[in-house]
Amino acid sequence: MRYLWARELGQDGHPHYHLLLLLNRDAYFTLGDMRSSEGTLYSKLNSAWATALGIEEFDTRGLVNVAGTFHWKSGEDIGPLFQAASYMCKEHSKEFGIRQHAFGSSRG
Repeated sequence: MRYLWARELGQDGHPHYHLLLLLNRDAYFTLGDMRSSEGTLYSKLNSAWATALGIEEFDTRGLVNVAGTFHWKSGEDIGPLFQAASYMCKEHSKEFGIRQHAFGSSRG
């Protein structure tokens, strides 16, 4: 698994985050049923976000939004994935000079 994240400032002045997960299709083919409270990748994402925020999983409803999924194999057109990743790079939604990172990624 690899990931990229971007911190953005919303129109309301509050920060929010975008996350791009790059997963091995053999391990995770889909997010699973987004209505299920356990056993799916989507439920694991909600659980991780709740832990990070120090809130109950129940309170994460509406906080984890899935904008899209892509299946890519080596040799295929990477355009749609590149376009999705580029969305995270919008300059107008970034804060500069505040001594906080606007981007991050997994290492390895």
